[in-house]
Amino acid sequence: MNSHVTPYKRLLSALVISNTGLYMAILTPIIVLLTIKLQSISPNNLATVFGNITGVGALVALVMNPLGGWIGDRTRFRFGRRRTWILIGAIGLAISLIAIGMSQNILTIAVFWCLSQAF
Repeated sequence: MNSHVTPYKRLLSALVISNTGLYMAILTPIIVLLTIKLQSISPNNLATVFGNITGVGALVALVMNPLGGWIGDRTRFRFGRRRTWILIGAIGLAISLIAIGMSQNILTIAVFWCLSQAF
């Protein structure tokens, strides 16, 4: 019986573990802060508003991730195909999250949450 683990199985395991850690480190604070922000604006409808905003944001991410990859694959910039879009995405995400923090109504939070998911 050969107990040798192929490099692909190790790679897959490492990717699953690292992505889990990454999403826990990044998404948990954002979701908690989004909940706190929404609670300060709409404490009576918090669950409904949070569900609607994150649901629409998930749909935006579902569409934008493959679209962003497609655009990145066809882009020819001086800094490379990916680096330019990584920089644009990081700046856009930072601006979107700052705008969520400054927003005072549900609609603008929803728009900027969708933008943050797109970036």
